[in-house]
Amino acid sequence: MSRLRFSGGEIVRLRIAREGMLAGSCGIVWGIYDGSPPIYEATFVNQQGEPEDATFEQDDVEQLSDVDVAPFPKRLEEIRRVLTSAQGDTQRGF
Repeated sequence: MSRLRFSGGEIVRLRIAREGMLAGSCGIVWGIYDGSPPIYEATFVNQQGEPEDATFEQDDVEQLSDVDVAPFPKRLEEIRRVLTSAQGDTQRGF
């Protein structure tokens, strides 16, 4: 299996268009599928500011260290809060 670049919760920006998302769209990684090559899933913010899920390979994106350089940073933070909350609920058995 390939080495995984992401573990979940990272902010990523698409380098290329993917599944209807434009290059430059940013999202939060939440799904990791350890295959060859690894496939990831994220909730991206589309050009209208709406959330949209898409899968990608690790070389299709670059990781951002600062949410404020992404388009729609407040929307990304909102998505991150929801995903973090859902993960906590799953760990508590909800």
